[in-house]
Amino acid sequence: MATSKKGLGTIYYRNDRKVYEGRIKVNTKANGKPKYKYVIRKHKTDVLDELVKIKAQLNDKVYIEPSKIKVIDWVKEWLAVYKRSKIAEQTYNTYEMVISKMIAPLLWDVKLKDITPLMLQSIFNELSKKYAPSTLRKIKSILKSAFRVAIQNDMMVKNPMIGIQLPKLQKPRIESLNVNKFSFQFCQEDQ
Repeated sequence: MATSKKGLGTIYYRNDRKVYEGRIKVNTKANGKPKYKYVIRKHKTDVLDELVKIKAQLNDKVYIEPSKIKVIDWVKEWLAVYKRSKIAEQTYNTYEMVISKMIAPLLWDVKLKDITPLMLQSIFNELSKKYAPSTLRKIKSILKSAFRVAIQNDMMVKNPMIGIQLPKLQKPRIESLNVNKFSFQFCQEDQ
């Protein structure tokens, strides 16, 4: 049996899957039919909580339908559409190489809606073992900019790159020579 609270959609129990399912109208399709967001949880209260969150986002006009596009597809599209005409050819080629050789192998199957700061931080921690800090900064810059444009296009709610910390650069320790060491080394070189 379906239950409904005013404006919160419908909640019903699915015997075939032994779960509660709720739906709420989030938009209208181009043909005029309603577009629904479905929520499936084990407990009815969990479904109701999720529907209340979605309803609050709809009321505040901050609800964004999760994008099904993959991160790598979005980054490639961002590069072609938003950056191609604004950067030099060499910079474009560098970005393209970074995306295909460094970003794609790690994020090739992750959807834009599923990317998290924790996931990205662990990726950067792994990359720091293979690449120089300047390369990591370039990767971070590319992803941060691509995610910023995704937010502007209502594909994401917030930028998962915010708060990502790159590993600190380990500077080699430079030892100064005192007069005794210098004279000792200078005397050995003369011999």
